[in-house]
Amino acid sequence: MYMDTMIMPVSGQYHYIVQGRCSLSHYPEFRCLHKETARTLGEWIFEDILCRWGSLVEIVTDNGSAFVAMINYLSKKYHINHIRISSYNSRANGIAERPHFDVRQGLFKASDGDQKKWSQNTYSVFWVDRVTIRKRMGCSPYFAATGMEPLLPMDIVESTWLMPLPDNIINLERLKSKVYEARRNATVKFKKDHTYSIRDFNFQKGDLVLMRNMQIEKALNRKMHARYLGPLVILGRNKGGAYLLCELDSSTLARPVATFRLVPYFARKKIDVPDINAIIDIPPEWINDLFVSTDDGMLDELPDQEGAHNEAELA
Repeated sequence: MYMDTMIMPVSGQYHYIVQGRCSLSHYPEFRCLHKETARTLGEWIFEDILCRWGSLVEIVTDNGSAFVAMINYLSKKYHINHIRISSYNSRANGIAERPHFDVRQGLFKASDGDQKKWSQNTYSVFWVDRVTIRKRMGCSPYFAATGMEPLLPMDIVESTWLMPLPDNIINLERLKSKVYEARRNATVKFKKDHTYSIRDFNFQKGDLVLMRNMQIEKALNRKMHARYLGPLVILGRNKGGAYLLCELDSSTLARPVATFRLVPYFARKKIDVPDINAIIDIPPEWINDLFVSTDDGMLDELPDQEGAHNEAELA
């Protein structure tokens, strides 16, 4: 399940909406929160998800300290695995983050533009999200999660022609296979449509590269900062696929850098790069430890979120 928190205007003392979505059916569970703390998140997961749907195998979240403390507690008690996305790769939690816009738009329209009333319409908006048919699945998240069609208010007010009872049990496994097949087809189509823009640079030792400055991409003043940093020198590649870099003054970066952040540096004039082993400023045994590591360069800590609490509060 993918989880994330939306910060909203204050409405009835509520300031946050936390939601979790199933990676297969996209069925959402949510709760309005006064504060985003490890305790409130833990109570929501236990009461609305574990007690309703059973235990989870995997939870994907960002690196907010409230989520981290809460998941550490649940991991010890219920053996739930936790995947923390990188601050440079927020797309990994796209299943939870992408619907934020639709939910906000639905709340704004359901409240007639009054931001102070969104908390009164959250159940209606998420109910619509659950029963709306998804094109890629051919059914609603409600049907994919429960195996039955939802009973809508219109079905009660207006008597409609009733379909005959099915003569066989609908196979939910077949529906899941259809979803996975749609995902594979979408991946193949994406690679085909972006053949000329997707490139895998196989950098060699001593190559000059630029590193994408992704820390400023979500900042409002990002146009005033450099989009790429460098040039930097390639030292090699570790077992996790990330690159080890150093600056031209031999200062070695302490962490590997993910492949997708690097592009070639085309110098106007030839730059003579000296022997890498002779200029790096760290002991050889440290370099060897970096080369044998499986760090893919994706995991970076995010700053603490407002109202975050530590794990001890859950005890």
